[in-house]
Amino acid sequence: MKFTPEVVAALKVLRDNAETDFERHRLDVLERDLTAPPTVEIVDEQHQRFNGITYRKQSTGRYATTKHIHRDVWQYWHGEIPDEYAIHHLDRNPTNNTAENLQCLSAVEHSKLHLPKKQQIPQQKETLICKQCGKEYLTVKRKNSAFCSRQCRDKFRYRNDVEKRICKFCGQQFEAFRYNKNQFCSPRCHYQFTIQQNLETRICPCCGKSFEARKTLKKKYCSKSCAIRAQYERRRA
Repeated sequence: MKFTPEVVAALKVLRDNAETDFERHRLDVLERDLTAPPTVEIVDEQHQRFNGITYRKQSTGRYATTKHIHRDVWQYWHGEIPDEYAIHHLDRNPTNNTAENLQCLSAVEHSKLHLPKKQQIPQQKETLICKQCGKEYLTVKRKNSAFCSRQCRDKFRYRNDVEKRICKFCGQQFEAFRYNKNQFCSPRCHYQFTIQQNLETRICPCCGKSFEARKTLKKKYCSKSCAIRAQYERRRA
């Protein structure tokens, strides 16, 4: 740490006015503490101390309080960290927070260093033909790259267990596995069939017309206009 002229002058005045050896010894200790740079001190496995602040080990393996210790070490030696920049451990060890082991990198460069090797290598896609439906599809070639979708893979794997059924709602024919109890060709047909089963016929007390409504709804009138008319008549009465 470099002292300013004012600090040097103040220390000289204090030393000249020291009357006992104990006071001069305390001034020497103070000057030594000020000139000696702080280092990262390992308190135990769960705590580290730097510049008088104790940091606790987090679940990520890093030591922090309100701030991370490696960021405070970098700021002490190099100043403020620019926006969208991160501090990187050169040896990939989050417990080694010495100033020599830290490097300031942009967020993009830092994320590239920590991505898995498979994601860092650009993968070339190839055009393959599905074993089940025969369609061409674009994908990264792997050991199990033989089908265009999961449905085609299941159909090919359990092709002996597939049977034809008729949809309960629309009447169209579709294929399903024997172990599957699905009775509809699509989720939309299942939803429409459920609504149809929950409908009941009611009579509007205002106009006398019949209409359909769900059993779970407390709908009394066939339309909004009938409900307004009935409310008006009740107020008038």
